[in-house]
Amino acid sequence: MTPDQLKTATREQRLAWFALQVIRESWDATDVCGADIQEWAAAAGLIYPDEVNEDTDLNGIENAEHLEIGDTFYREARDLHEAQPST
Repeated sequence: MTPDQLKTATREQRLAWFALQVIRESWDATDVCGADIQEWAAAAGLIYPDEVNEDTDLNGIENAEHLEIGDTFYREARDLHEAQPST
């Protein structure tokens, strides 16, 4: 799937593309690191970058205590939360 196709793909198609990236790279015995996973998740629209400013709500953001004004962090895509069953 090309980057342009990912932009218009359904949530399920984007999740499948992301899963295949992780699986295929792992099978190829490549060193898959967090940066790779973050890059694929961003490409699939599963996360998106945000920048810390004075008004940023960092509640629920991993490692938020290490972030400073101007830092970039990633938020989960809203449509991922819409797909979760209620508990």
